[in-house]
Amino acid sequence: MPKKNASSTKQSSQKATAPVVLVDNSQLIQRRIFWMLSIAAFVLFGSTIQHGFVLDDLAVIENNRFVQEGFGGIPDLFSTFYWKGFWDANAGLYRPLSMVMFAIEWAISPNNPAIHHFVNVLLYALTIGLLFKLLIKLLPNYSVWVSFAITLIFMVHPSHTEVVANIKSRDEILCFLFFLLTFQSILKARKGKTIDTVKTVILFLACLLSKEAGIMYLPILGLYFWMVKSESIGSAFKRLVPLLVITGAWLILHQLVIHSDPTPPIQYGYHDNSLIACENGSRYATGISILGRYILETVAPYNLSYDYSYNQIPCLSFTSLPVIGTLAALILSAMIVIKTRKSKPEIAFGILFFFITIALVTNIFSLIGTTYANRLVYAPSLGIIMAFVIGLFTLFKAQQTEKWQSGAILISGLIGIGFSAQTIQRNQVWESNATLFAADVQNSPNSARVHFNNGVLKMNTDELDSITARQQLLVAASSFKRPFPLTHWTWALILISELPAFD
Repeated sequence: MPKKNASSTKQSSQKATAPVVLVDNSQLIQRRIFWMLSIAAFVLFGSTIQHGFVLDDLAVIENNRFVQEGFGGIPDLFSTFYWKGFWDANAGLYRPLSMVMFAIEWAISPNNPAIHHFVNVLLYALTIGLLFKLLIKLLPNYSVWVSFAITLIFMVHPSHTEVVANIKSRDEILCFLFFLLTFQSILKARKGKTIDTVKTVILFLACLLSKEAGIMYLPILGLYFWMVKSESIGSAFKRLVPLLVITGAWLILHQLVIHSDPTPPIQYGYHDNSLIACENGSRYATGISILGRYILETVAPYNLSYDYSYNQIPCLSFTSLPVIGTLAALILSAMIVIKTRKSKPEIAFGILFFFITIALVTNIFSLIGTTYANRLVYAPSLGIIMAFVIGLFTLFKAQQTEKWQSGAILISGLIGIGFSAQTIQRNQVWESNATLFAADVQNSPNSARVHFNNGVLKMNTDELDSITARQQLLVAASSFKRPFPLTHWTWALILISELPAFD
C-alpha cells in the first residue's frame, strides 16, 4: 500500500509540473482559423463574381483567339508568347498557365466573365488558407495569433483588389499560390525521398509558368533557411539545387518561345512607362521614389488606381523630397535588419522579403512595361506585414502575458476592419470599365491614359441626342483637354474636333 501511494503521489506530481499546452495552438483552433480566413476571403471578394470583363481582360480572354478555341487552343498557348492570341506585341513574356486556365473556363462557359471571376476569388481564398498554414510552420516559436494577424491584414489589404477583381491578374495569384505550395513542400520533404523532390520541383515550375517574377522566390527560400533556421550557406544552397535546375530548364524554354517568334520585341514609349522620358540620373531617382511609393502603399493604401502612367509620376531628381524620404526609409530598414538579425530574424526576413520581391518592378535596375501598378505590391506586401505584426507582438510582449497578446490582436483587428472597408469600396469600382475609368480620373488626375480612356468611353454612346449623352460628351471634352503623350494626340484631336462647342 505505501508503495502504491508513493507511486500515485509521484504521478500526480509529474502531472502538476507537466507543461501546459496552449489551447490557441491546438490543431482544432488552427483548423477553425484556416476555414474562417478562407471563407472570409471568399465572402470579401465574392461581389466581384458578378463583374464584367475589364481592361486587359479583353486581350487575354474576351478577344483572344487561342482562349476562344477552348481546349483546342492550349497547344498554342504553351508555344507562343503571352499576347500572341490578341496582338503581335512581343513583350518578352511567357505566362501560359493562367491563359490555359482561361481557355478551359471558356470551353466550359463561353463569354461568361462570372466563371473567370469565380475562379479568381476561389484561388485567392485558397491562397489565404495556405498562407496561414505556412506561417504556422515558419513561425513555430510564436503564438498562432501572430500567423492569424499577418494573414488577416494580408487578406483584406486594399491593394490586392486589382489582383482579384481584374481577371487578367490571375498570373499574380497563381505565381504566389504555387510559391506557398513550394515552400510548404520543401518544409515537409523527407530526406532522401525522390518523390518529395519531384513534387517540389513541379510546384515551383508551375510558379514560373505563371509569371516570370517567380524567379525572385529562389533567394527568399535560401534566405529563410540561412537567416531564420540558422543553416549554413552551403546547406541552404543544397536545398535549392533541384529548384535551380528546373529554373535553368524554364529559362531555356522561355527564351526559345520568345525568340522563335518572328515578331520583333515591343518598343515601349513614355506613355507606357513615364521613366523612359527621364534623362540621366533622373530615371534612377524616380525609380527610387517608386520604391518609396510601394512601401507607402503597403503601409497606407490610398488613391488606388488602375494606371499611373505619364504624367502621374513625374521625373524627379535626387534632391526631391520623395527620393530623400525613400532613401531615409531604406537606411531605417537596413538598421532594423541589422538589429533584429540575431534576436528576431523573422522581422529581418520579412523586410528583406519585401525588398527582394519588389526589386524587379521598381524600374531602378531595368525598365518594365509599366510605371507603377497596385497589383505589383501583392506578394511583396507580405514581407512588410509580417515584420510589422511580429514587431507589434514583440513590442506588446505578447509572448509573456495573455493580456498584452489581446492588445496586439485588437490593433491588428482594427487595421483589418479599416482595410476591409477600403477593399469593399474598391471592389465596386472594378465592376466595369465605366465605373473604373470614372473613379480613377479622380485617383490619377495627372495620368493622360486615364483621361484618354475615360474620354473615349464617354464618346461611345448610341444616344447622341439624349441629355445623358450630352453630359457624357462634356465629360469626354474635359478629359481630352488634359495633357496627352504625343502618341495620343492624334486621336485626341480627332475626337475633340467631333465635339459640339459646349464651352
